[in-house]
Amino acid sequence: MLPRLKTQALTQGAFFAALMTVLGVLGIYAPPLFFLTNLVIPVILAVLVRRQSLQAGVAALIVFSILVLLFVGPKLAVVILIFQTAPLGLVLGLLFKNHASAGISIVFSCVTLAVFTLFGLAVSIWVTGNNPLMAGEEVKQAMAQVADWYARVGLTERLPRNELEKILAETAVTVSQLIPAHLVIWSFISAFLTYFLARQALVKLAYSPAPLPPFAQWQVPWYISWGVIAGLGLTLAGDSLKIFPAAVLGKNMLYVSGFLYFVAGLAVCNFYLTKWSVSRLVKFFFIGLAVFYLPFVVVALAVLGILDSFFDLRRSRSGKKGKDR
Repeated sequence: MLPRLKTQALTQGAFFAALMTVLGVLGIYAPPLFFLTNLVIPVILAVLVRRQSLQAGVAALIVFSILVLLFVGPKLAVVILIFQTAPLGLVLGLLFKNHASAGISIVFSCVTLAVFTLFGLAVSIWVTGNNPLMAGEEVKQAMAQVADWYARVGLTERLPRNELEKILAETAVTVSQLIPAHLVIWSFISAFLTYFLARQALVKLAYSPAPLPPFAQWQVPWYISWGVIAGLGLTLAGDSLKIFPAAVLGKNMLYVSGFLYFVAGLAVCNFYLTKWSVSRLVKFFFIGLAVFYLPFVVVALAVLGILDSFFDLRRSRSGKKGKDR
């Protein structure tokens, strides 16, 4: 029986490694498919770990890495691909194998992918020597071209050109400084999609992973507010004391925290719209209104998420306590 199990694990590991290799090479040579391959490869690895073992997953990962390097060569894209797929797949497989709850699985998946995505950014900066967090001459030239376009279409009549160029340059600097936050947020979204796909695949294979809670019940813990407080402190201290790394770190922490609270605010709105049985026509009206006043709505939903984390606007915690009793 034991040799049969080992043979089965080797067979499945070899098949999954070959499948991941095909997807990896396809994603590197066809950049539009890179995001799709980054979603599917961790799913394959997680299913292998869940069905067999962590050792089988690691062995398949080693074979996959060697084959991709042989087919593509020692390129930076290969390193980024491995960083963004391998750790997430192994962690997800272990979480499914140990019957972790959906909340814990999503949190660990998001943190894992975010950490290795930032590590990949650091490696990319070290290898290429180009730091996207620093707005260089190319960005300034691009902003000057944008200012020229504004002038041609007559949008600079009430605003002097030098003021417009200054605003555009400050915007470019802010956007470049927030690249890590954008990568972290995108890692959260990608990790959640990967978890969802892996869970659906395991359900199709007759496994019983932990159920995913409804979106209306999603809630950000109160202690995440320390991230907002730390972000504010670092931003203020960095700007006033001219400590560039502290200011950048603080802004990125605020941006990521704001995204989390924005999602929590959406969950609160979804909860009450469902609870009050709001008609579909009214929902579409609110969506249209939100799109029209998007900046205000984003801030309002983030504030709503912060209030919910402290005051439990949906009384979800009290309901859980009542069930426990």
